[in-house]
Amino acid sequence: MPVSTEPPRLRETVVGRSMRAVVLENDLLSTTVLLDQGADLYALVYRPLGVDVLFKSPCPAREPGVGPNPWGDSVATWMAYYRGGWQLVFPNFGPPVEYQGATLPMPGEAARLPWEVESVELGSRELRVVLKVDLLQTPFHIERVLSLHAGDPALSIEETITNQGCEPLECMWCHHPAFGPPLLSSDCYLDTGARTVEADDGYDVPGNDLPLGERWAWPLVRDKQGQEVDLSRLPAPGSGHSRVLFLKDLDAGWYALANPVLGLGVGLAWDREVLPYACVWQETG
Repeated sequence: MPVSTEPPRLRETVVGRSMRAVVLENDLLSTTVLLDQGADLYALVYRPLGVDVLFKSPCPAREPGVGPNPWGDSVATWMAYYRGGWQLVFPNFGPPVEYQGATLPMPGEAARLPWEVESVELGSRELRVVLKVDLLQTPFHIERVLSLHAGDPALSIEETITNQGCEPLECMWCHHPAFGPPLLSSDCYLDTGARTVEADDGYDVPGNDLPLGERWAWPLVRDKQGQEVDLSRLPAPGSGHSRVLFLKDLDAGWYALANPVLGLGVGLAWDREVLPYACVWQETG
């Protein structure tokens, strides 16, 4: 494939009726960032095929500041605003928790607050967009740098989290990308730098076909009936599985999804020293 000579681009847009967003794109890749909703990566499109690899919720999502607030706790709020895509989850992941006298919501307030564009650097070969947010319940400041290079179908994400308070604070920091069709299908493969996989010991739901808390060498496991399951092959849509698995003993921080029929794959690589854990959550109807 010839290397593009066109510089990457940045444009402002609106999602829905009023949600501020920016689009970073080059000839190969386009990503839409929801500034008014946690700086979510709402879309990640491989432009030659016109395929968005990120999942989109079939349920109509609310817009921040539009209409009445949703009823219920932070779990209900998360579901009301969730539209798929890719979230930064900080400083809490999972159910709400009490910490230092504050109730930290699911899944952390960074994914719900509006972010601001700090600066934009646009050159002939590289686009760098710096985003920032100050959390409200905790004294954390987050800076995120998104970079895109001409002729390269890769998005670089650099994050710096600063405790601006007067005492040390614990936190949970993770990324929550959700992938969906047409990339995901029974033709799709999952590869990873993990050597071991472990089933969540508390995920006892009807769709979970794997024994709780069991540990196997990646990728072959045994289901509750003793049948072999190859986790490197994705289950078919509508197969009714609901699985939560932990990837362990990572030789490096990476995984990849590849669909040879579609001729498309996506990979994620990260600093294992900063983010030492990875979770696989599969929902297939």
